[in-house]
Amino acid sequence: MGLNQNKKKNSLASIDKNIQSLRKKIRRLDNKLVNLVSQRMLLTDQIGKSKKQADYPVRNIALEKQMLKDRAAWGKKMKLQPQFIKSLFRLLISYSVVRQQMIIRGR
Repeated sequence: MGLNQNKKKNSLASIDKNIQSLRKKIRRLDNKLVNLVSQRMLLTDQIGKSKKQADYPVRNIALEKQMLKDRAAWGKKMKLQPQFIKSLFRLLISYSVVRQQMIIRGR
């Protein structure tokens, strides 16, 4: 094997190591993200219980719209696409609504 081929092989090995290290960091962040989503859902469950006691509706569309606007602005400040952030939070809201509906229906 020639000198250039050895350098290329060593360079690729170094790149592979770097990729694996970055993926490990992503896994740790993903774990934290899942934990945060779980904590968020527990809080929305508590809100659902309070709504049930007060006979409030599950949805507050005006609040949801404002929340999406605020979160999109937060994302934009962090160089994230506002539409991505809105999509992410729409998903979180949808799941929160399902959970709160189950609480209100007594399931």
